[in-house]
Amino acid sequence: MTDCAIKYIYSNYNRFRQIVKVINKAETVAKANGLSSIDEILIKEAISDETENSQADKDSE
Repeated sequence: MTDCAIKYIYSNYNRFRQIVKVINKAETVAKANGLSSIDEILIKEAISDETENSQADKDSE
């Protein structure tokens, strides 16, 4: 994980559970795409994908 990714997580998430969830999602995306490191851009994409998916779930209810 790059320094910029760590700083982004640290500055935007204050709960341990949130941090673990974001890192897990980013690791899953990185593995699926054969990436060896996680940067701030990947973190933001993982978060936005999760937000879009959760919004779609709410809309379908």
